[in-house]
Amino acid sequence: MAKVLVVDDEAGYRASLKFFLTQAGNEVVAVATALDAANQSTDFRPDVLVADWLIGDRSTGADLARVLRKRFPDLRIIFITGLGASMVRQQIEDLNVFQLLEKPFEPRQLVDAVRQAVEGITDHGPVGS
Repeated sequence: MAKVLVVDDEAGYRASLKFFLTQAGNEVVAVATALDAANQSTDFRPDVLVADWLIGDRSTGADLARVLRKRFPDLRIIFITGLGASMVRQQIEDLNVFQLLEKPFEPRQLVDAVRQAVEGITDHGPVGS
């Protein structure tokens, strides 16, 4: 299906996301930091970025997405957050984010979001619009 780069600083959560996305047939690389994500992306060349909004290395998912979007202009971006979605939306208007999922969410929601991102299903419009 898709090559998915998952970035979440919580080890258990990161492992769960990787498990569910892999079970759905995706090739997944999961890392804890924005630096690791930037390094891994060079060889991995992801189709989809799934990033937590707050990453433990003092970065945000938006910071990472901006770096990766320069390398991969067609990268689809899905943010996950435990913060209020309205606060996050204000900070990502320029990124054309495919979807924003608020924690907690069902694994199926993330699997469906990745599938829809790859298939180009945009009936909900970009986040922030």
